[in-house]
Amino acid sequence: MQESQIETEYPYVMGWRSMLFLIFIGVSLAIFMGYEAERNYSGLTINGIIELGQTGTKVFFWSMSLFMVLVALIGVFGVFERVRGKSRIAFTNEGVILPSAPWQSKENYFTFESVLELNMKQIGKINFLYVKTAKKTYLIAENRFSNSDEFKNSCSILTSKCNISH
Repeated sequence: MQESQIETEYPYVMGWRSMLFLIFIGVSLAIFMGYEAERNYSGLTINGIIELGQTGTKVFFWSMSLFMVLVALIGVFGVFERVRGKSRIAFTNEGVILPSAPWQSKENYFTFESVLELNMKQIGKINFLYVKTAKKTYLIAENRFSNSDEFKNSCSILTSKCNISH
């Protein structure tokens, strides 16, 4: 696919505030949970229902610490994705180019003809467009665009070029 075939293109990246928030919260809570795991010499009761002994409590806090490290890594992958500079959503006359996972270098591509279904969902204040093709379902999130108009325009392009009966 050649760059000259691209009709519309938008940057599609996580915002700096979101990335820094994930890294800060993830690292801070991972350290806190690790500290709690090490200094805990008693059990833990969660909501008066679940009771954990000393070993169970250590496992719980270390598990939470590991989970928070993973949260921080999401932010770190967002930084890599942003620095790499290839994260975009682009529309050609025949299909759509979407970014792949941050650790992969190639982009995803699907044709408008391959789209079987388009579904809009809202989770909290964020809109998501699910694009189902024969091979894969893609998720396009509004908060990864620079503004909501770019998201609305992308949805409009997909809706108009995909031959789907609603």
